[in-house]
Amino acid sequence: MPFIHRRHFRDDEDICISPMYRVPGRHLYYALSVYGGAGGWGTRISTGPTPFQYGKEVGMGRLLLGNEKLAMQNLNDRLANYLEKVHSLQQANFKLEAQIRQWYQKNSTPVDEDFSSYHQMIEELQNQIQNAQKNKVQWILKIDDVKLKEENLRIKFDNERAMCLSVEGDIQKWTKAIDDLTLMKARLEMQVENLLKERVVLKKNYQEEANNLRKHLGATINVKLDAAPGPDLGAIINEMREKYEKLAEKNIKEAKWRLEKLMIELEKQVVDNDKELEVNMIKLKELRHKRQNLGIELQSQLCQKKSLEAILGRPKTHCEPELALIQEKLSIFKAQLIQIRSESERQKDEFKILLDIKIRLEKEITTYRSLLERGAVG
Repeated sequence: MPFIHRRHFRDDEDICISPMYRVPGRHLYYALSVYGGAGGWGTRISTGPTPFQYGKEVGMGRLLLGNEKLAMQNLNDRLANYLEKVHSLQQANFKLEAQIRQWYQKNSTPVDEDFSSYHQMIEELQNQIQNAQKNKVQWILKIDDVKLKEENLRIKFDNERAMCLSVEGDIQKWTKAIDDLTLMKARLEMQVENLLKERVVLKKNYQEEANNLRKHLGATINVKLDAAPGPDLGAIINEMREKYEKLAEKNIKEAKWRLEKLMIELEKQVVDNDKELEVNMIKLKELRHKRQNLGIELQSQLCQKKSLEAILGRPKTHCEPELALIQEKLSIFKAQLIQIRSESERQKDEFKILLDIKIRLEKEITTYRSLLERGAVG
C-alpha cells in the first residue's frame, strides 16, 4: 500500500498527522485515523474517504502538447491545488487527532512500557517514505516531460518525412525535366552546327562571286574623270550582301521550321503506324497460333473420323448418331477455319497497306530533305 504522507505522534507531542494511502486502480486518497489503546499504541486504524482525486489532474498533464510555458503553468496550478488539499486534510487530521487524544486521556490506562526505540524506527521509516514520495513526484514530472518531448519529436519526424517525400517527388520531376532539356539542347546544338556550316558555305560562295565580279569590273572598265567622287561601291556591295545574308538566313530559318514541323508530324504518323503495325502483327501471330492449334485439332478429328469410318462395319443404327456428332463438329471447325483464314487475309491486306504508307512517308521525307539541301546549297 503506497503512502503519500505520514507522521506519527507521541504522548508528549501536541501535533499529530495520520497517514494517507491510495487505493490501487482508483486515484482516491484516504486519511487514516487512530483509535483504541493507551497513548496511541496498540490501536486500530480506520479509513475515511476524502474527495481528493489526484490521478485526474495528473492525467491531464499527459495531454499537454503545446507551449512549455503553458505546461509549466498548468503543473504549478496543479501543485498549488495539491498542496491546498493536503493542507485541508492536515487540518482535518489535526482535529481528529485532538479528539482521539482527548478520548485516550479519558479512557486509556497508563502504560509503563518504553516504546522510544520503536518511535525512532518509525521516524526513520517515515523519513524514507517521504523521500520516496518526493522521488516519485520528481519521476512523474520527468516522465511527463519525456512524453512531451517524445510527442514533439514524433511530430517533427512526421513533418520531416512528409517533406522528404515531397522533395523526392520534386527531384524525380526535375530529373526528368533535365533529361528532356539535355536532349533538346543536343538537338539544338546539332541544328546550330548545321546552320553555321551552311553559313560558311554561303559566305564562301558569296566571296568568290564578289571577287569574280570585282575582277570583271576592274578588267573591263578603266575610266578616269576629274569629277566629284561617286558612291562607294564596296559599301553598297557590303550593304547588299548583309541584306541578302539576312534574307537568306530568314528563309533558311523559316524553311527549317516548316521542315521540322513537317518532320514532327511525319514522325508522329510513322510512330502511330508502327504501333498499329506492331499490334496487328501481334494479332496476326495470335491468329496464326490459333490456326495451328485448330489445324492440329482438325487433324486429330480427321484421324478420329478415319478410325470411325474404319469401324463402320457395325450397324448404321449404332454409328449414325456418333457420325452426325462428328460431322457437326467438323462443320464447326471448318467454319472456324474459314473465318480464321479470312481474318488472316484481311490482316495481311491491312499490313500491306500500312507498309505501303510507311514506304511512301519515307520517300516523302527523303524528298523534303533533298529539297532542303538543294535550297541550302542554292
